[in-house]
Amino acid sequence: MSFPRLRLPASGWKRWLALLGLSAGILILLLVLLVSGAVVALQSPSVQRWIFEKSLAWDSPTAAELNSEPAAKPSYHGPVGEGSSLSSATEIYRPDRFWNVGLFFSGPEWSAIQHQRVTPVENWMSSTDGSVKLRNPQALRNGLAGVLGLDLPWSTGRVSLGGVVFTNTAVRFKGNGSYLGAMRSYRKPFKLHLSKYQKGQHWAGRSQFSLGNLSADLTCLSDTLGYEFFREAGVPAPRTAFARVFLNIEGVETNRIGFADQSSCIPDWYTPLLATSESVEAERTDDLEAFLAATSRGYQAAMEDPSAAADALLGANDDLDPDLVRASAEFLSTRYAADPSAWGRQRADVWERFTVFLRDAGILGGDVDVEDAWTNQHLPAP
Repeated sequence: MSFPRLRLPASGWKRWLALLGLSAGILILLLVLLVSGAVVALQSPSVQRWIFEKSLAWDSPTAAELNSEPAAKPSYHGPVGEGSSLSSATEIYRPDRFWNVGLFFSGPEWSAIQHQRVTPVENWMSSTDGSVKLRNPQALRNGLAGVLGLDLPWSTGRVSLGGVVFTNTAVRFKGNGSYLGAMRSYRKPFKLHLSKYQKGQHWAGRSQFSLGNLSADLTCLSDTLGYEFFREAGVPAPRTAFARVFLNIEGVETNRIGFADQSSCIPDWYTPLLATSESVEAERTDDLEAFLAATSRGYQAAMEDPSAAADALLGANDDLDPDLVRASAEFLSTRYAADPSAWGRQRADVWERFTVFLRDAGILGGDVDVEDAWTNQHLPAP
């Protein structure tokens, strides 16, 4: 059996044009076959499983990798809930409440909470109908993470919920897709069990809480709105609350601790303070008020012109780092007071909360009259 021979034009340019067209046709045919083969292969559950498993970063990140992660910048700066006087869990799940949550781990506790590798389930995705097995007998809990060979063990830590501190709290990572997508990040979902190791420990009557990382929801509203919709329709659904979570790990280096962001464990307080004696207040009132008036003018000037304040400080002390002084002056210029005219003015509720904190921590003893410890009386009129 013979096949017809391909005859190319005799002319030089026509020959090259024919060869170019033939090559283009062959390339297009190969591309069609390649795309068709890929589409057919991707319909196979075994191929899908292989791609999924290979796409995951299985190992826990090193400390250096985690430290290189950009620090979170909380977008919420409004009031937060005070958790020490709650009468029921209903007060936790109010839509107008925002909570600070602090998680504190020692080095060994943080190491113990990392996922453990167990034998994965073979052929967890059916090669026929694509159905998925979601139980691995070697993992503590059901779900895709366990099936893939990741076990999420319990560890312990210290937890602060709305300023209420709980010790020896059971903590582990939670989730499946939300955990798998955050394995190489600090922003992981957590499960808290207050009474697992410390019997009777609870917050407003509840002992278990889930902290979702909302890795797929940049609005942080989908869960809350979805569950509210179900409840309005008469379908039982979890209650939700908004929280800002602070993760504290012993041994993780940092170059700045924003104490103003740690109100979940330390209430607001006044610093720096100007202190005097009762005798000076009584016998040298004019000198005291003149000193406070001059100090107030200095702080107000630093708030209004931080560059000039930095120049004045550097002119008085040439041993300081100019870059640090200028950056510090700019940073503090909006933090000395909400308004320059309000500099130095204190509130009774701030002193009362901080005094309770000091007593509860065993730092302050004896009978201290908080009202006699401070005054706004000698400050210049705003």
